[in-house]
Amino acid sequence: MVMQMQEEDLIRMNKVLRHRLRNSASGLKASMTFLAKELAGRMTPRELEYFPLIQQECDTITALTNRMQLFFDPVHPSPTLPLSEVLEAAIQAIRDEFPTTEFALDSDIPADRTIPEKDVLYIPLCEVLRNAAEAAPGRDVLIQSRLTPEEFTVRIADFGAGFSASDDPFLPFVTTKTRHLGLGLGIARKYVERLQGTIACTRDGEQSVVTITFPACPDSAPVTLAC
Repeated sequence: MVMQMQEEDLIRMNKVLRHRLRNSASGLKASMTFLAKELAGRMTPRELEYFPLIQQECDTITALTNRMQLFFDPVHPSPTLPLSEVLEAAIQAIRDEFPTTEFALDSDIPADRTIPEKDVLYIPLCEVLRNAAEAAPGRDVLIQSRLTPEEFTVRIADFGAGFSASDDPFLPFVTTKTRHLGLGLGIARKYVERLQGTIACTRDGEQSVVTITFPACPDSAPVTLAC
């Protein structure tokens, strides 16, 4: 009971903290927009460049609070969608964030195969793909997806340094990168486990590999996952 109360307190404090940070970031961004307009005729173009930089930092704070929400808040139901559609949407979302990274997809997923809850695949894929792109900037990220009668698997490989053997990459705030919270893989595991899936990190030669696996239901069509 004591541990349960501690967890509830942590979740409640996290909500309050997110709310305060979002309000502060929003207020600061609005102030910078106002000041930029007011001072446009009295400052040099070089001096005015600082205002967008401050606004970008405000956006970064807001993005961090959104990811904290994914980690701490319950997983809510989401619509059923085709597996291939969710996979492509996640890749495109992260491709937009990292335009210099090549995301190479090798997939054998039929168009009629669906996943019962879109977010339990889309959110983990986004987190793992982002983690891979950040681990080795400008280098390829390799995505392989396979569907068998027993399971659906996505394998994501990058050429980053990976984690040491003593690290648990799924623990919150564990990261090998500077200026990162280390929440991505923890968020991914939380969502994958929604449908009794598993997620694992391994090393394969020069590649760091994250493998997401969901159980399949061969007697159910077109919905074949996590019955």
